[in-house]
Order: sequence, then C-alpha cells, then structure tokens
Amino acid sequence: MIVYAIRHKPTQQFMPTRLNRSPGGWSHWSPGYVHPEYGEDKPHDPNPRLFFTPIAARNALAMWLQGCWYRSQGTSNGSYWDPPEPYDEMTVELPPAPRRREDMEIVRFTLEELR
Repeated sequence: MIVYAIRHKPTQQFMPTRLNRSPGGWSHWSPGYVHPEYGEDKPHDPNPRLFFTPIAARNALAMWLQGCWYRSQGTSNGSYWDPPEPYDEMTVELPPAPRRREDMEIVRFTLEELR
C-alpha cells in the first residue's frame, strides 16, 4: 500500500500524527520553532501523519501553509430585537514561525504488512 507524508526539508521533521500541547490540531505544528513555555520538549507525537492519496497530502499542506486554524462555536448574546443565534466559524492566524512552500515536500512510502 502506498502512503504519503509531509516533511519539512530544513529540519527533516514530518508533520506529526497529533499535537499534545497545542490549542488546535496539526495546523499548529511549527517545525524548528522552540516554544517559550515548553522549550526543547517535543509538544507533539513524532510519528508522521499518513495520507492515503497524494491529493489528501497536497490539500493538508495547502491548508497548513495558510496558518493556524481555530474553530469558534457558541451562541450570540442577542439583543432586545434579535434572539440569540448559534454560530460556528473558522479563522486562520499567522503561525509563530514563517511557512514556505519550498521548504516542504510530500514523501511517498510503501506500507507493508509483516507476517
């Protein structure tokens, strides 16, 4: 079976499977960035996040390059004239370290069952 992963070329780090100390998901991964609170301690699972199609890997990379994604959900306060309404919105913020497409690559792997 062929699988794909995303690698940061300067650090040789793969996009992690999951982040342990982050306000969000994999869009908050910053390779080579040292967090001021956690220092050198790894804030993520170092195993690579695997994709099963090249399109899925390209889409994930495109979203990651845009920045850190946040989801907000809740209910508006409303007013005298308008009742409270639910909201669900996505916002993107600049990451703590710059992201460049030329620093990234999609790597192809063969996943093999061992018997």
